[in-house]
Formats: sequence, structure tokens, C-alpha cells
Amino acid sequence: MKNRSFFIRAAAAALTLVMIFVLAGCGQEFDAGDYVKAMLDASYKGDYAAYTKQGIGSKDEGRRMHENNLQALVDSFSTMFGSDLDDEEAEELGRAMESLCEAVKYDIGTVVEADGKYVVNVTATPLQFSTVLQDKEFNSQAQKTVKAAMKKDPDIGDKELMAALTGILIERFNEIAFDPEYGKEKTIKVEVSKNDSGAYEIGSESWKTIDQALIQ
Repeated sequence: MKNRSFFIRAAAAALTLVMIFVLAGCGQEFDAGDYVKAMLDASYKGDYAAYTKQGIGSKDEGRRMHENNLQALVDSFSTMFGSDLDDEEAEELGRAMESLCEAVKYDIGTVVEADGKYVVNVTATPLQFSTVLQDKEFNSQAQKTVKAAMKKDPDIGDKELMAALTGILIERFNEIAFDPEYGKEKTIKVEVSKNDSGAYEIGSESWKTIDQALIQ
């Protein structure tokens, strides 16, 4: 009985400590700056540490958000260049986009709160992505690829020509990710507010601003 009463007291003390930590955690204020960084880390870099630690969501949920972001970039590429990628090409492009996203740069600045809404100032240093189409060496390589494809098949269509270019585009994107160049940093405003479920979220317009600011 003596030993059992000792364990009962120890368990009671442990539960008391747990309750103290839980109550202390409930009293913590929402930090919009930390929230925005956690969302950007998960969405772009595939880093879910802060996302899960802050209780925003599970690692699987963070991974799905990251994968959806990469897929959106792949779809945007396909639409922009009019290319229907096969599974292998889409997978290769997805890996290239993942490397590009890991290279994005941002810093969280000041936070302004009003009426339960937050405006987070984020300093974005844009990754120079679209300049790949203006690169002299790349354009020379692209022209050679097109000429070779047309020589092989004089009746080749635009879709097939774009498919021939996709490989060297993916290769160039990987080069950018390995040795990135950045534009002039700028400060953007990211709005955070509660949705209908009472959970904080970044507004859709702010996500568009983020996307445009981080990769150009």
C-alpha cells in the first residue's frame, strides 16, 4: 500500500503539471507573423515543423498543401506553353518546381492588428524565373532543338514542338534552382483573418500577391 500510495501521489502531481501546461497554452495569443511563416514554409519549402507545432494542421495536411502548390505551378506551365505533359514529364517538371520553390526567399516583418484581423508585412526577394526565356544561351539551344525537330518531321505541330522543348526547359529550371538569381526585394502585405469556421487563414488575394512576389 505504501508503494501504491506513492505512485498515486506521483501520478496526481504529473496530472497537475499537465493541466498547468494546458491552461498556460490556452492563454497564448495568436501570432500572425509566426502563422504566415509556418504557412509559407509548408506551402513552398515543404517544411512542416512550424505548421504542426502551431497546431495549424497535421503533417499530411501540410504535405497536401505543398503538393497542391507544386501542381498549380505545373498546370500553369502547361497552360502557358500549350503543352499536354505526359506523366513522366509532369513528374520531372514537378521535381524541378519543387527545387525552385525551395529557393524562394522571404522574411516576416511587422504585424498590424485591427478588429481581429491582421496585416503581416512580408519582405519578398523574388526568384528570377521568367528570365529563362530571355537568356541568350538558352534561346540558342531552344532554336537548335526546334530546327532539329522540324528537320526530323517537317509536318510537326506546335504541341509536338513544345514537347521537344520541355526537356531543356526542365533542365534550365533545375539550373536556376541550383544557382538562383534574385530581383529587388519588396514588402508585401499579407492579410490574415478568421474564416467561417473560426480558424485563421491567409486571404486568397494575399496568396496571389505572395505567388507573384516570390517567383517572377
